[in-house]
Amino acid sequence: MHLSRSGPSEVGSIVPAILCGGAGSRLWPMSRKEFAKQHVPILGGASPFQRALARLTGDLFADPIVITSAESRFLVADQALDLGLELQIALEPQARDTLAAITLATCLAARRNSKAIVLVVPSDHLIPDVEAFHAAVAKAAALAQSGRIVVLGVDPTWPSTAFGYIAMGELIGQEGHAVARFVEKPDAVRAAGLISEGWLWNAGIFCFRADIAISEIELHAPEALAAVRAGINEGTVDLGALRVGPAFAGAPKISFDHAVMERTNRAAVVPAKFDW
Repeated sequence: MHLSRSGPSEVGSIVPAILCGGAGSRLWPMSRKEFAKQHVPILGGASPFQRALARLTGDLFADPIVITSAESRFLVADQALDLGLELQIALEPQARDTLAAITLATCLAARRNSKAIVLVVPSDHLIPDVEAFHAAVAKAAALAQSGRIVVLGVDPTWPSTAFGYIAMGELIGQEGHAVARFVEKPDAVRAAGLISEGWLWNAGIFCFRADIAISEIELHAPEALAAVRAGINEGTVDLGALRVGPAFAGAPKISFDHAVMERTNRAAVVPAKFDW
């Protein structure tokens, strides 16, 4: 398996960026730091990470970029090998939340193609309806091509206090909306009120053009971009994976949502029609 591809992606393809961190505490004792929950085989034998990989195959997608830790690198490689898939693996020297991880993946995707469409997905989501997922991704990619930074929104099924919520604004094209407002993890009473007003859950799945995202990160979180770029420049190839240098740890520990999505005027949402 070729794990360190850095050449240009195919024209029109979407570069999946899989965020594969995690401390391995949520399914303890089955999961642990070296065997985090996304690698635990469940529901018929495949791990959530492998299910994510399987959703990201086909004509829509280029080889994925996986952002992970040194502790999980061999699990990532082995579980991808079981599916016969090629990856580009980058190892964070220190977990710095999703802003740094997404910035890293975006910079690597831009090395393939500065205008590549990047699809950021967590490694532990369970989405049974792959066809509906692909349909939502295609709509998001079309909006991203026009310069929007897109998040997928899911119809809530209960007033969860564990998720963020998105209010849809003006219609963009036929399927997307500008983001009117984000609310992060409200209490149960407020969550019920938001649902009654038509707000969506924030699925944490983002789609954007690499050059647009980099310009917005540089505008709203320049210290993160500088730290990530320095870490890449310090990086070394270790058994096929990019081991990012220590400068990466200078990136602020903050989510992509707070640092960029809540500040940019390019935020858009595509309502997704899949269970999540």
